[in-house]
Amino acid sequence: MRNYKRKTNRGQTPRDVMERAADAVAGGKSVRSAAKDFAIDRMMLKRYIERRDGQQGTAYAPVALRHQVFSPDMETDLGDHVKQLSDMFHGLSVNRCCTLAYEFAKRNNVDVPASWDREKKAGQDWWLGFKKRQNLAIRHPEATSLGRATAFNRPVVDKFFDNLARVMDKYKFSPSEIYNTDETGRTTVQKPAAVVTEKGKKQVGAITSAERGELVTVVYTVSA
Repeated sequence: MRNYKRKTNRGQTPRDVMERAADAVAGGKSVRSAAKDFAIDRMMLKRYIERRDGQQGTAYAPVALRHQVFSPDMETDLGDHVKQLSDMFHGLSVNRCCTLAYEFAKRNNVDVPASWDREKKAGQDWWLGFKKRQNLAIRHPEATSLGRATAFNRPVVDKFFDNLARVMDKYKFSPSEIYNTDETGRTTVQKPAAVVTEKGKKQVGAITSAERGELVTVVYTVSA
């Protein structure tokens, strides 16, 4: 099911073709003959004519759409929510994402497959399709402390560059007097599990508790 390839074009006939075939039948041609002329499944054409006669203007839609759990708008909302959680350093695991989809369906009174009710989460086939349609990927996030996550925001960055510009204007430093210092280290923090995020995103973070244990720090200072 996950990599299922259609073996026929059943359910994919454009509506205008169905209309022309139905009009041909209304003009006196047999259903079998019209189906053959327009390369349409005979039973599908017969059902379409019955629906059209019963309710003029009934919309014709491919069979596959009837098996989709969420509407396109609902699925987009769910995908945007998952991406937003990743941007806020609280990305969801695949299992949690599937659980959220089930809860979302129940809250909105959406009919779900029996397996969803049994497992209390969306199935693997749904997840693979959802991931592809919403342009999602599985990534291992960088462990990010709460202090670091809350410190890096637009007001803080703007203030840093304002202070830098003020100091440069005041002291007129030459390139040889400017140094860049950075540090790196290793510590014992929990390794975050893989989370769902937008495909192509270069950096993914996840909130962890404050660093614990022995920390070895290396400081680099480089002159321009």
